[in-house]
Amino acid sequence: MMPIPTLARLLEEARAAGPLPVVVAGAENDTALTAVAHARRKRIAEVILVGGEQGIRARLASLGEDPARYRIVDAPTDAEAARRAVALVRAGEALVLMKGRMKTGDLLHLVLDRAEGLRTGRLLSDVLVAEHPLSETPRLIGVTDGSVNVAPTRAQKREILENAVALFRRLGYARPRVACLCAVETVTAAMPHTGDAQALAEANADGEILDCVVSGPLALDNALSEDA
Repeated sequence: MMPIPTLARLLEEARAAGPLPVVVAGAENDTALTAVAHARRKRIAEVILVGGEQGIRARLASLGEDPARYRIVDAPTDAEAARRAVALVRAGEALVLMKGRMKTGDLLHLVLDRAEGLRTGRLLSDVLVAEHPLSETPRLIGVTDGSVNVAPTRAQKREILENAVALFRRLGYARPRVACLCAVETVTAAMPHTGDAQALAEANADGEILDCVVSGPLALDNALSEDA
């Protein structure tokens, strides 16, 4: 598979793969509804909306959307909406879980529930994917982990790195280049994160972290710009 170089190409690949079932927890939110309506029109998503049914229908109508085109699951509270949305993913009725109006922490609390959540035995982390702003050749970049792990340990940083590498390999990048970002490019005891970055780069050089090239510590400008 050739690397997917742009978000437009990613959209084409998603359309070719066919619509995925997406569930929105706490769907009484114009931003979330606008996003899933766009995805449905692009034929990349089948949408399940979980939340207050009357509010969802009213918001869809105000956005010019026909509520009959959506599966709506009534949930009177945000807690119940989160529980039902997670249950739909757990049951295989949805493959993508999206947050609506509720707080991220409230949804993650249900996602990480040991009895009824979506745990897989791996650390949960997020990746923001965007087009490289400075590359002469179009390509995608990712930033991880933006909001899930507040103060990860060195071992957890390795798991976050490996999650992101797995994602970019699915996007066609055989050996993604990873920059372990810090405020400075030199290892200093005053900034323990620089030591973690160096350790991850060394683990990669020793063959302990595979399928990628890891560098660090690096500042953001050095990661993005050869001139910098």
